[in-house]
Amino acid sequence: MRRSLLLAAGLALAMVAAPAGAQGESGQPHDHEHGHGHGQEHGHAAAPQAAAGETVWEPAGGPLRLAHLDVGFTDQDGASGTLAELVDRPVLVTFFYSRCQNSRKCPLTVSRLAGLQRRLEAAGLGEQVRLLAITYEPQFDTPERLARYATSRGLLLGPTARALRLDPERQQEVVDDLAVDVAYNSGWVSGHGVELSLLDAEGRLVRKYHSMLWHDPRVVDDVRRLLAGGG
Repeated sequence: MRRSLLLAAGLALAMVAAPAGAQGESGQPHDHEHGHGHGQEHGHAAAPQAAAGETVWEPAGGPLRLAHLDVGFTDQDGASGTLAELVDRPVLVTFFYSRCQNSRKCPLTVSRLAGLQRRLEAAGLGEQVRLLAITYEPQFDTPERLARYATSRGLLLGPTARALRLDPERQQEVVDDLAVDVAYNSGWVSGHGVELSLLDAEGRLVRKYHSMLWHDPRVVDDVRRLLAGGG
């Protein structure tokens, strides 16, 4: 009896101590959402290396320009254009959708983007980089829904930060260009990952951060590197 009680107590302590994994649409852990590179940023200014949860840095001039920047969009104010018009400076892109029920995915991702926006502003880079939050479900997320969802999570929308719905007929082309981790069932999201993509001013993919817990100082340093010449 005493031994059983001790074993049960030990198991309970282990469960409390174990870190909770990021969860998917079904509430199950997704490995690609683990790790956000904390404590691994030292020395990357001279030779950027990939930390946990991000891809290897692609030097400016190396990667190819995205193939489908001519895809049209409508933003939170109803203004329209093409993605190419927004890629006139470094661009940070993430995806979300307003019907997402997982508080550890889309709601947190947009809140984290708002926090990154504040960090960029504090670093004096607010006007030199553009933030784009693109819905996975353009057939549902109207401009009004986009505006409400983003602003309620702290994102200050304007010329340098926009919530977008892409042309539904061509959205998949952009999803494929960026290798976005999303699955659909009859046109509606059935599962997705969490990631942030950094493009240079020529529309080339420089780095992807595969976690909603991207390390803000790391992203700010990567933006600085692009603005300084892309090294």
